[in-house]
Amino acid sequence: MLSLSACAHPEDRRWAALVASPMGAKIPSPKGPDAEYPKVTVYSFATPVEARPSTRLRDLAGEGQAAYIAQMSVADDASTLRKTLAAPIAGERGLGPTILPAFDRTLVVSVQKPRDAGVGDRLISTVVTIVPVADAFEFAGYTVVATDNQVQDIAKLSTTSDASLDVSLAPPIKALGDVGIAGKASRSHTTTADIVQQYEKLNVDIEPKTMTIIRESERGLDVVGNTIINLTIVPKQPANGAVVMQVFLAVGQDLVAKGVVRSAKTASIDLENTYLSQKCALKASVTMRYLLRHVVSGSEYYTEGKQTVALIGDTTKAAIHTLVREDETQRPLWQIVAADGKGLSVKPVLGTPHILVFDNYAWAQQFAGWLDQNRAGTIGKDGVLFQVGAAAITSKPSVSPYVVPCK
Repeated sequence: MLSLSACAHPEDRRWAALVASPMGAKIPSPKGPDAEYPKVTVYSFATPVEARPSTRLRDLAGEGQAAYIAQMSVADDASTLRKTLAAPIAGERGLGPTILPAFDRTLVVSVQKPRDAGVGDRLISTVVTIVPVADAFEFAGYTVVATDNQVQDIAKLSTTSDASLDVSLAPPIKALGDVGIAGKASRSHTTTADIVQQYEKLNVDIEPKTMTIIRESERGLDVVGNTIINLTIVPKQPANGAVVMQVFLAVGQDLVAKGVVRSAKTASIDLENTYLSQKCALKASVTMRYLLRHVVSGSEYYTEGKQTVALIGDTTKAAIHTLVREDETQRPLWQIVAADGKGLSVKPVLGTPHILVFDNYAWAQQFAGWLDQNRAGTIGKDGVLFQVGAAAITSKPSVSPYVVPCK
């Protein structure tokens, strides 16, 4: 008995001292009133993005640089030319491309075992389903995620086959006494086989209205922890019929030259036709279908093959999680307002007027000062119109925050 005990690895009963503790208690059935469920939590944060790129002379090819320098040197002196070459290359004055609202987010899906899970209990499979609430947004795409199938070694089998032949020859030669001839022929053949198990460490399936995250494990592995996904969330047209607001966003302006305020015809402003989503939190309904490996007996053993287990499967209740907070659905914007509080609109020569907004407070202040000094109804050579409501601005303009309220 002593020799047998010495052969057992001491780590095989590493949990023996914990069996009687509360950690080893059997968890209630998930169907019972005191059921403890695994927990899934989903949240996201904004993925950092680069600022709006600025094109400079060094970004051009050699031929482009030479042509740009030649063009600038015709109209300006050397001092002005140096400043022009160091400044960003301005784009076409007027209306830029249409920009649709979208949020680049880093999604974190966190899975936890029940609080009263015992020693050896582990989640061997989880399927997390995320669905937008009220059809308020769609999943447009994702990056840094791919199906990850892995293989775990389970066991190594070895089989040895032995074949032998004994030969004994003892002819009766009485004159020579007892003479014997003996021999032995043997052959040994060994075959080995590896037993492996493939499992799905991570699989993400994304459709516009549903995201499914699947994780499976093999023995000794647990699928608790975090799954991180970079994706794009696109707000949809609200179900209540409210219109996603269309505005003109100022992305550049030229209002002063050599310390002198430009006139309405020589001044210019760059605009982007932009859609703004309502300032509403974007939420999702999250459920998790799981399979829990619960140790019924033998929890003192570290080797899973010596344990008696029960597989408990169920689905968590749907919970609402916020993916994009209300204050994140609309970046800080400012507008130019008249004394009565009405916002300044821009009306293209051929087009519909929309509110003029700025994402740079200093630009908004500068434009309000230029507008107060000129009291102009248009700007630029194309004569883009400014108006408050259906009339031209007549009072001193000021800067005010701009928000698309949630309806």
